[in-house]
Amino acid sequence: MIMDTEPPVTTVSDVDDLVGAAVRESLAGGEELGVQVAAVVDGRVVVHVVGGFTGFPRRRPVTVDSLFPMFSATKGIVAAACLAVLDAGALRLDEPVARVWPELAAAGKDQVSLRHILTHTAGIPQMPEGTTVEAMCDWDAMAAAVAALTPLWPPGSQVAYHAYTYGWLVGEVLRRTDGSGSGVDAIVRRLVLDPAGAQDVWLGVPAEQEHRIVDLVGMRGRERTDAALYRRAIPEHLDTGPEVYGRSDVRQACLPGAGAVGTALALARVYDWLTRATPAGWTARGASIWEERPDAVVGRAVPRGLGFWVSGSTRAPQSAPLDGAHGRFGHPGAGGSIAWADVDLGAGFAVLRNRLTPEGWRDPSLQRIVAATVAAIRSHRY
Repeated sequence: MIMDTEPPVTTVSDVDDLVGAAVRESLAGGEELGVQVAAVVDGRVVVHVVGGFTGFPRRRPVTVDSLFPMFSATKGIVAAACLAVLDAGALRLDEPVARVWPELAAAGKDQVSLRHILTHTAGIPQMPEGTTVEAMCDWDAMAAAVAALTPLWPPGSQVAYHAYTYGWLVGEVLRRTDGSGSGVDAIVRRLVLDPAGAQDVWLGVPAEQEHRIVDLVGMRGRERTDAALYRRAIPEHLDTGPEVYGRSDVRQACLPGAGAVGTALALARVYDWLTRATPAGWTARGASIWEERPDAVVGRAVPRGLGFWVSGSTRAPQSAPLDGAHGRFGHPGAGGSIAWADVDLGAGFAVLRNRLTPEGWRDPSLQRIVAATVAAIRSHRY
């Protein structure tokens, strides 16, 4: 058993010196508690670094098998499943979702389309009133409650991050178009996770795997331009952090908006797969800029594709790795996790952490690790 001591770091692949050094620096300075970093190029694992501890006290080291909550990095995975639905022609991008989900037409939402949902313009970022943690874990009840919501704005007229409601909107579209009677977790596994070789991502972790999940160190002090609207989208009693996401019922529930757990390697495999596998046509379209108006929940403009945050915006520049020219797409998660693809490099990346910070993926530690990982891949490619 490892006691409180120098944080262990393990490099698993062969291009890890830069990344290992960045991880060691962040751990030694107390900026990270536990972290996994991975990059996959054309199916080959090129970067795989794990370090630190699974929680306090610092006794159990992070390993390659440790599972991390990834929060909204989940959204990119289920967006990929939606691209497969579009590729198969089961639903058209601008077709009213009410065609396959009639209950969604309630309260003036009869024209809400998959485009609106994936670009966070459906007008219903707010969680249903009175939602408890227990209710959030009940799929049928939450899908019905979200379908009954009254839009805050006409669909398409305002960008507002559907932080949690996105999960039931996208998930119910997958269920209704699939027609197999399977749950969302099984559909996403069949359409995305299994083809990508990402078996260690879970939308609802099995009870027998729960012991692998790292502990979360809480996050406080987040500020938003419109705090009231932000708290309607993410009520304080449902917020990300150990009080909610450390619960077994939440970990075992299917929450496609923010509830997946997994390893960085499995998540990087998803994005590597997206750079080179079907649905190729819709992946390219989904990774283009579809929306870059100011977001009423986030408090700033976010360049979005179809379910992804994307690079290439001159109106709303982003921090690395989603800065610069077109060709990079992914999704961050609360507290600092992030996963992305770089089409030009043909690579998928992921960084997962258990010390959550208000700055998230923009904080200096994550930026240092991201920069080192990209540099390692460039040295491998060129």
